Amino acid sequence: MFFSETLDDKPFRLFVQRTWHLMQKDLALSPVEKRLAFLIEEHPEVGIYLGRESIEISKKYQDELNPILFLAALWQVQKQIDDDVPKGFSSLVKNSFPENMNEPSVRTQLAKLHIDLYFRAKSNEHFLDTQYLEEMRKMLEDPLYFEKENDPLDENPDSDRKYNLFQNVLGIDYAYSAVVNSLRQEADSKMIQLKMGLRSALGKLPSEWLNAIAIFWHRPAIKLKRDRIQDLCEFLLNPHNIPSLAAALNAEEKKILSSILKNDGYMQYSRLVKRYDDESGDDYWWTKNPPKSIVGKLRSKGFIYIGRALMKSRYYKIAVIPKDMEYSVLEAIRHSK
Repeated sequence: MFFSETLDDKPFRLFVQRTWHLMQKDLALSPVEKRLAFLIEEHPEVGIYLGRESIEISKKYQDELNPILFLAALWQVQKQIDDDVPKGFSSLVKNSFPENMNEPSVRTQLAKLHIDLYFRAKSNEHFLDTQYLEEMRKMLEDPLYFEKENDPLDENPDSDRKYNLFQNVLGIDYAYSAVVNSLRQEADSKMIQLKMGLRSALGKLPSEWLNAIAIFWHRPAIKLKRDRIQDLCEFLLNPHNIPSLAAALNAEEKKILSSILKNDGYMQYSRLVKRYDDESGDDYWWTKNPPKSIVGKLRSKGFIYIGRALMKSRYYKIAVIPKDMEYSVLEAIRHSK
C-alpha cells in the first residue's frame, strides 16, 4: 500500500520525536534515523516549524501548517525513489525534472503531489494504489499543475484546498522572506571558536550551504554530511589546489581576506560589512541563488565562516578564516598577484 491509514500517525510522530531529540543533543543515530535526519537537514523549513523544543506527540496542527504531515510525505517519496516502488517511479522522477534542479526542490514538489494523491485516496474509496504511478505522471507532465492552485481567475480558489495543502506551506515559497531570515539567523548564530579548524567550521553549516560550496568547486555528489565535509577539507586544505583557490578570488575578495588575516584570522562581523558589503540581498538557498555580496561570495566558496564567539567576556558575531586554512588563503592571495 502506498497510502497508510494516515500519514501523520503516532508511530511516525514517535519516530520524528526521537530523531529530532537525538539531533538536538548531537547524539548517535541509527541508520534509519540518519535517513530521517538527512531529510530534515535538507529541508530546514521543516525544522523551523518543529521548533527547538521536544516534539509533543499529541500536538494538533492545522493541516496546512503541519510539519509532521509534510515530513511524512518527504519520507515516503524518498523511500519510493530509493526502492523504485512502484516500479518505474525512480525513472519517472529522473525524467520529470531539470538536471540542474537540486534534490530538496525535487523532493518538495514530489511531497506536494504525494499529499494531493493521499487526500484524493482518502476521499475516494475507488482510488487504487495501482493508479498512483499514472496519476503522479499526469501531474508531473502538467506544466500548469502548481500554478492552478493560485490562479487569480479561479472563481472558487478554496475548492481544492484540502488536496493541495503545501503549495504555499512549508515549502520554499511559503512566507519566503520570513523563512529565509529565520534560517539565516539560525545558521549565523552558531557558536564558533576564534581559532577553530576547517572541519569544525564546515560542521556548523547547514547542508544547503555545504552543497553550494561543493557545487562551486565542482566536487562530486555526496549525500552524507560527514563525507561532504571530509571531501571539502581534503580539497580546500590541499596545497596543490592553491592555484584553483587563487583563480576564484577577485581584487575585492582578496582585500577582505587580507584584512581578516592581518587581524589574527577573525573580524567582528559589524566591522566587516560596514567596511565592505552587507549580505542583506543574499538568499538562503545558495545552490539555487548563489550570494551576490562580496562577503556572501567568500562564504559560498568556503573561505570565511560566520558565527558567535566569546571575546573579552562578551559574545560577538564574527567572521573567521579557519586556522588550518590560513596558509592556503595567504598563498592564494600571493599567487594571484
